[in-house]
Amino acid sequence: GGAAPFVFQVGTDTEPPAIVHTPLDDQPVSDDSRPVPALVTDNLDHGLRLVRLVHRRNAGDSTAVDLTGPAPNFRGFLPTTGLTVGDTFDYRIEAADSAMAPNIGRSPLDGWHQFRIVAGFGLIPPSGQKVWGTELTGAYHDNLASTLEFAPVDLSGFTSGTLSFQHHLDCEFFYDGGIIESSSDGGTTWQPMTPDGGYTIPHVEASNLPGFSGSFDGWRAVEADLSMWAGNPAFRVRLRFFSDTGVTGPGWYIDDLKIVDRRARLRPDRPMADSDPDGNVMVAWLPPPGYEEAPSGPVTGYHVYRATLSGSEPVRLTGEPITMRSFEDSGLPDGASWDYFVTALYASGESRLAGPATASRVQPIYAGDWSVMEAEVDSGAVLDTVLVVGNAGTGDLRVNSYAARAGQDLDDVRIKMSLVEFGAAWDTLFIDPSESDTLEADIRLIEVRQTADSLLYRLTAWRPWSDPLVDFSLAVELDRDDDITTGPRGELFGLIGARALALVGAPQGLFEHTGGSSYIHAGSLLTWSAAGGGQSAIIGFDKTGGQAPPVVRVVARVYAGASSLTEDRAPDVVTLPWLTLGTRHMEISAGQSGGQSGNLLFRLGGASVPPGLVDGTIVLETSDPVNPGVALPVALQVSSTVSAVLGRFTATPVPTGLELAWTTVEALDHLGFRLARRGVSPVATDEVMIGPELIRADGDGSTWRFLDADVRPGFQYEYRLAAVSRGGRIEWHGPFAVTMPGALIPVSMQLAPAVPNPAPGATT
Repeated sequence: GGAAPFVFQVGTDTEPPAIVHTPLDDQPVSDDSRPVPALVTDNLDHGLRLVRLVHRRNAGDSTAVDLTGPAPNFRGFLPTTGLTVGDTFDYRIEAADSAMAPNIGRSPLDGWHQFRIVAGFGLIPPSGQKVWGTELTGAYHDNLASTLEFAPVDLSGFTSGTLSFQHHLDCEFFYDGGIIESSSDGGTTWQPMTPDGGYTIPHVEASNLPGFSGSFDGWRAVEADLSMWAGNPAFRVRLRFFSDTGVTGPGWYIDDLKIVDRRARLRPDRPMADSDPDGNVMVAWLPPPGYEEAPSGPVTGYHVYRATLSGSEPVRLTGEPITMRSFEDSGLPDGASWDYFVTALYASGESRLAGPATASRVQPIYAGDWSVMEAEVDSGAVLDTVLVVGNAGTGDLRVNSYAARAGQDLDDVRIKMSLVEFGAAWDTLFIDPSESDTLEADIRLIEVRQTADSLLYRLTAWRPWSDPLVDFSLAVELDRDDDITTGPRGELFGLIGARALALVGAPQGLFEHTGGSSYIHAGSLLTWSAAGGGQSAIIGFDKTGGQAPPVVRVVARVYAGASSLTEDRAPDVVTLPWLTLGTRHMEISAGQSGGQSGNLLFRLGGASVPPGLVDGTIVLETSDPVNPGVALPVALQVSSTVSAVLGRFTATPVPTGLELAWTTVEALDHLGFRLARRGVSPVATDEVMIGPELIRADGDGSTWRFLDADVRPGFQYEYRLAAVSRGGRIEWHGPFAVTMPGALIPVSMQLAPAVPNPAPGATT
């Protein structure tokens, strides 16, 4: 509207497309073609005129082939049939924009990318033609334990020391991998060494040790500090590679290994980046492990780098070296993400890049105008409805949904932890009320503490713990990706006690959910502590080799013995039989206010709902920093008519459990009963439906029976009966209290007929 509703500018485009491409390494002669990927973008989003690959063999005539999208990810293939070992291959990527006079971008800017055709696995050792490997002519074998051991090295005259080598790895991730070990006594005993930047993973299944695992292209440099062994006359190093049964591959290749008398240029530890809505990013890090800063240590300063596109070349932001372990980057545009890297400076040079630490300037905004939900249904009926959640900000809005009791909020249904600083005292995460006066496994307090290498969780009970290897098991679960639906038991959890002993043959186990696969193995940092007079237990998670997540969700569980039966949980799970959440997690793009991904589906009512008014809360956890938790009250009025008049209810102990029996005095349009049970003491549990969908009468039509085999001696329960009419209506009777000690005390009661009929749905 208005006199000038549209505004645009006219000018000359002089900026060529940007091309991000990682040059190909030397290639094996056996392949018929080589894929060439490239990320190509233009400053104006008007499309690209062409993206092509120009190539030539042995400096001969050049040929061009097109790279295809969709943009910005382009891909093409180099036809390399007929090549022989020793041939050279030159290529470059060219992209033209859609300007009237097209601007041409090139990779490289001048000349050609080049690779050679080689035999074997396509690897040319950096130092020449010689290389150590697990298998030089094919794939490594199953159940391999391969060792490359070097002769003793005299470090008597060394004042410091560095082990360095180049390596290439292609093996099955997690299950197979390699490790560096050292000996200070001439080879009698060996200890694992930690390289600069740590290992790929803290646990390789085949070795039960940390190690390099997985695969990467080309060769990568490895360094490890030997300063603690300076002066040792018989220092030794060995490299070990392990595999299990199943998948194999080319393996582990080592080249250019050397030990020199200089300090290892270790990288800074655990760089982290935090952004704010105003476009400022604070980058922070720790000193290299084991090193001090000048003047008492070898670290003279730091440099900070930023990459604006994933995979692009990082650009240095610090003109001069800085001595503070933090750096603020400002004036960044809205809706973008960046990768930050940090290096440490030494008298002998600069370390490799540590990172990336990713930061984004986005602020999703929760948009929803629902303040309360009120509905009415007949007994047994259901109501399906939708809550539309919108995102009025930038970036994706992540939403998790929880069922809660009336008056509860986000802090009652989940424990969300922001990491405290290193070396701080124990920080309280959650206080759990006592569930029972007699239950030993009754969680009272969850605390957290962070060290340089570990996350430690301390669980304290209301009463002293018993024997963890026999009587119970304890678990701490961590959810690290803002999605409560991913990963069974979270992405990572530690387990100690009888259940761990049964699962992994050790008193502690570590469960990891990575890339769609789940692994359970023995965990070295999971320890039992008798702190606090036997009332506290500590579980630790190793952080070595990776940045700890800035935010995690924590769940603690206690199991009975080695079983999977949960005795206690913090926070407690809330089950509302009349409220079913159909959507537990969703991610809503910026500006999206509708559509399937923005709809929270839920159902009200059901056969297990008693008549009367019930209420509760739907709690939404969002990534909106202003509204991280939204509580939505829900109230449901359930109406009912009487279809049966209950007479006598009895509970009789039998060797296999409790036999429940009841009679009806009068039945109108009646099909049968459903049965609900809840625990009263020593453990209070939510009510659940038990038995078949419909319990029918015995031969006389007025007597009903059910055997409840899932009961425990010494526990008290409450039962309720739901009478189901032929029209699907439900009426509830009870509750009936039953105690089952070692020698059961039966409960028997006589109920008078309900008058008038119909009458209220609860008869007592």
